[in-house]
Amino acid sequence: MSGRSLRIVLLSKVRLNPYVQLLRRGLLQADEDLSVSVEPNFSLPWILRHRRDVDLLHLHWLELLFDYPDRQLRLKRAISVGAGLLAARMFGIKLVYTVHNLAQHERRYPLLNALANRLVFRLAGAVHVHDETARQEVVRRFGHRSATYVAPHGHYATWYPNHIGREEARQQLGLPADAFVYLFLGLIRPYKGLETLLEAFGDLHEEKVRLVIAGHIAEPAYLETLTRQARRDPRILLRPGYVPDDEVQVFCNAADVSVLPYRDVTTSGAAWLAFSFSLPIVAPNRPPFRDLVADGRGLGYDAAHVQGLTLALQQAQALDGECAQAAIRRFLERYDWRSIAMIHATVYHRLVAPPSS
Repeated sequence: MSGRSLRIVLLSKVRLNPYVQLLRRGLLQADEDLSVSVEPNFSLPWILRHRRDVDLLHLHWLELLFDYPDRQLRLKRAISVGAGLLAARMFGIKLVYTVHNLAQHERRYPLLNALANRLVFRLAGAVHVHDETARQEVVRRFGHRSATYVAPHGHYATWYPNHIGREEARQQLGLPADAFVYLFLGLIRPYKGLETLLEAFGDLHEEKVRLVIAGHIAEPAYLETLTRQARRDPRILLRPGYVPDDEVQVFCNAADVSVLPYRDVTTSGAAWLAFSFSLPIVAPNRPPFRDLVADGRGLGYDAAHVQGLTLALQQAQALDGECAQAAIRRFLERYDWRSIAMIHATVYHRLVAPPSS
């Protein structure tokens, strides 16, 4: 490397989830020999302009780089991204790919996504996953046995403000002080199973329970479906729309548990968000949730059981909140971004290191 910094570019269009910014911060803290930037608009022209300024590209959420409603624009962007990655390979720039999702959740453009994944897995010098279950599935589907490595997801506790107490948070949302409050907070998309949550909550007959659903909804038809369901029950508070960083604390600190009824999941940032506010989770008894709810950090349920989620919502009311919060805080100590970034930095240096003579 001739004594200069290793130049890393994190490729990601995601703005609402601070994952990539936290990774960048962790990398800069973990290794003073790294120069790290974030690029949301990767393309062939971009790599041609910056080919002498980059040693390694770390790609996140591949499908979002060309996820446009207009078909012509989508194809044009996909071709430009693919050509850019091929050009990077030709220029000797290394590629790391983080598998946030094994499949595109809405199953849009399946052929295009399949071709893009095939190209990226062929070009990547290393493939990053967040847990061992995902590693085994990536190896089964795509190969890359020796090049796939595990670096866990980090928490968000250092990102979001957290100074509003439970009483004030509930006052701001108009929630009773003595209610048991269930929360879903995050991007609201069909694969996350909110219709199932609304139905399961409707089967609870207690008066002093509340369900709060908040987050950005990109699809108007889906918003209409959820709104129609929520109107049937005055105990439900639906707050569609982007939640600013300084207001996340209001929703999390007003709640007793976070409910994540996902139908399909590889990694759940929403679970880590809940944990960042010491909030236990209720989630399907499948990876990655199975490990996250262990040791009193939440409850798992059988999603195949017709009353599985309803029963879990009832059982959540008996959770020892103080014990769960203490277990979550101990758990988070193992997942700071600096320690996680050190795993990535080791991979970066290995890929870029000149071949031994």
